[in-house]
Amino acid sequence: YGILSIDFRNHGDSDGDITSMGVYEIRDARAAYEFLHEQDDIQQIVLMGHSLGGAVASQLMQEVDADGLIIDSTFADFASIVRAGVIARGFPPTPITEILVSMAGIMSQADWNSVRPIDFLASVDKPILWLHGSHDLTIPIENAYRLAEVNPQIKLVEFEDGAHSNLFEVDSELYQTEVLAYLGNMFD
Repeated sequence: YGILSIDFRNHGDSDGDITSMGVYEIRDARAAYEFLHEQDDIQQIVLMGHSLGGAVASQLMQEVDADGLIIDSTFADFASIVRAGVIARGFPPTPITEILVSMAGIMSQADWNSVRPIDFLASVDKPILWLHGSHDLTIPIENAYRLAEVNPQIKLVEFEDGAHSNLFEVDSELYQTEVLAYLGNMFD
């Protein structure tokens, strides 16, 4: 399989000062998709994203005619992960969650409440593979459960003892088996 991997603005080696949790990063993903779509020798495109990349890929999936989607540990909506962080630190979720989300939006000049994979994926009629760790403290597994409930096309694979960015390290055999089986079903 061929792969095009990108860094969003303000990530990796890319320029930028602002992370907008997908509001601006979707532009980077659209440009990458358009580039692939213009290539004569590419017949099928599967989007894949981890964390913020999964949220962006979820939004892009709603906009373009990609053949499939693989998500690794993303959130249902941004406010839910802020709320979980607030509660984990022993604070009352209301009004602190709303204040933090609003402040983040003001600082980045973006509406962080608009990035809602749970809404983006509800109407996607293509197979979706969802990989998530049972011990993800950054984006709790409950986000994946919520998302799996909104669309029967989502196959959720839970990695026992998996955290936020270590699913492949926790169980590389399961990760490879699930991804390769998914791609095999897409391209056979």
